[in-house]
Amino acid sequence: KATVSVLNCCPALLGDLIMVNLPITDAFAKLTFLNPTWAKKVQETAGNDITSACVSFVQNFEKIPIEAWLEEGATDVEKAKGRRQRVAVNKLNDICHEVYTLVHDVKKLGERYSFDVSEDKAWEVLRANKWDLGKATKTFNIKYTKPFLREADFGPREFTKAALLNEDRGYLGKAGETPFELTAEYLPLLGAAANKAPAKLVEIANRDGETERVIVQDCIRTFAGEDHRQRLEVFLNGAFQEFGNYSQGMAHVSAFLLLTMSEDDVIALLRKINLEIIPGHWKHESDGFGASAYVFQHILEKHDADLYNHFTNPNLYLMPEMYTRKWFCGLGLHCLDVEFVYRFLKNLLQRGFEYLIAFGMAVLKHLKDRVLETDSVGELMHLLALEEKAGVDRADQIAVLDIADTLDFTADVGTPEELKALRKKMFDTHLKERLEKAKAMQAAAAAEADEVCEVEWEDFVCDKGLPVKWVDNDNDGAPICDMCKIKFEAMGHDIEEW
Repeated sequence: KATVSVLNCCPALLGDLIMVNLPITDAFAKLTFLNPTWAKKVQETAGNDITSACVSFVQNFEKIPIEAWLEEGATDVEKAKGRRQRVAVNKLNDICHEVYTLVHDVKKLGERYSFDVSEDKAWEVLRANKWDLGKATKTFNIKYTKPFLREADFGPREFTKAALLNEDRGYLGKAGETPFELTAEYLPLLGAAANKAPAKLVEIANRDGETERVIVQDCIRTFAGEDHRQRLEVFLNGAFQEFGNYSQGMAHVSAFLLLTMSEDDVIALLRKINLEIIPGHWKHESDGFGASAYVFQHILEKHDADLYNHFTNPNLYLMPEMYTRKWFCGLGLHCLDVEFVYRFLKNLLQRGFEYLIAFGMAVLKHLKDRVLETDSVGELMHLLALEEKAGVDRADQIAVLDIADTLDFTADVGTPEELKALRKKMFDTHLKERLEKAKAMQAAAAAEADEVCEVEWEDFVCDKGLPVKWVDNDNDGAPICDMCKIKFEAMGHDIEEW
C-alpha cells in the first residue's frame, strides 16, 4: 500500500529493472516480452504510465494478438508463443494487486469522509500523483496515515514518552512484524455478520464540550506527538458520535489497536467490544461497568468465600468497581505488559465477557495469599492492577494468563439474556440508589459552582464545571475537584494539591 511508483519505488516487485535503470518502455517490454512497437502502443494507450500499462496488459492479455510477441522482422509464430509464455506473470499480478488495493483505499476514503469517489476518479487521482497514496489523498485535503508502528520515526518519538506505552518494556522496538500478525487474527473472530462500515473521522468543532474536552485531554495523556494526538482525536470523536458514549478506556484501547491496524478495522473491533462484550463500560457514568463489577463480586462469592469476605470486611470494604476497572474498562492495558495485551484481547474476542470474569478470578487465584495478607486499600489496588511496585513481575502475568485459559465461568455468566438480567439485578441492588444520590449531589454542587468559579479558579474547572484544587497522581495527574477528591481517595488514589 506504500507504493509510490512501481518502477522507482517497488524493489520487491521490480528490483532487477531498477538496478539497470532501464527506460520505461524497455522496462515494460522486459516484463511483458512484447516487441517494442506493441510495448509502446500499450503504454501510449495507458497514458505513458507504466503502472497503468501493466494493469491494462493483464486485463487485455487474452485479446492481444500473437503478433505482438514477434520480434521485429520475424515471422516465426512458435517463437512468439514462447516469448508470450515467458511473461513475468507473478510480478504483473503483484502490481495489479497493489494498484487495486490503492484504488480501493481511495474509494474507502470517500466513504469515510462522505464524498463520492468513483473508480475512474480514484484511478485518475492516483495516476496523476504517481501512485503515491499520501499525495493522492491531498487532492481531497485529507492526510493519509498508516498504522502508527509503520511510521519510520514512531519509536523514537513515542516508545519512552507515550503514556500508552508505559508497560512496553522495550517489546515493540524489537517485536518486528509480530504485533501486526497478532492483531491480524482479530477481525476474523468477529464473524461474517460483523459491522465493518468505515470509521468516521470527525474533527471536534466544540473543544469546550463536556465530552469533547475529555477526549482532547485523553489524547494528550495517551501520545507525546501532536500529530498522533490529532489522529486519535478525530477517531475518538467519530466513535463517540457513533456510540453516543465515551470514556478513557476507549481511548487507550483504540490507541493500542491503531498501532498496528487501520481506523476502519479498529472501529469494527470497537463495535463488537463496546456494544456486545462490555455494553455500558465506556459510558461517562460507567453504570454498565459498575453492574459488571458487581457481577464479578457475585461470582466471586460463589467460588471463593475467603476472598469475598476479605473484600467486604467493613474494616476494608474494597468495592468491586475499584479493583476491576483496569480489567473491565482498560482491557488489560496498564496492568499487563504490552506483549501480553495481544493475548488478552484475542481471548476476549473469542470468549466474550466470560473471559473478563476468568481473567479477574485468575488474578485473585494466583495472588490469593498476598491479597489475604493485605489490609490496605491502596496496596490492594496496586497489587490487583499487577503493578511492579506491588511486587508483581512478568512471571506473575504469564501465570495469570495461563490460569485464565483453564477457567470456565460460562455457567455463571449464562446466556446473553441471562447476563443482561444479572447485570440489571446487580445495578438495582448495589448502584441505583447510590448513583441517584450522586446525581443529586452533583446538581447541588453545580448550583454553587458559579460563586466559587468567579474567584481565582474560574478558568480551572473539572468535567462537572467545579473548581479544580487537586491532582490525581494515579490518573496521570488529572486535575480534579473536591467531589472527585472524596471519590478517588476512597478508591485509594494518591491525591495532592494542585
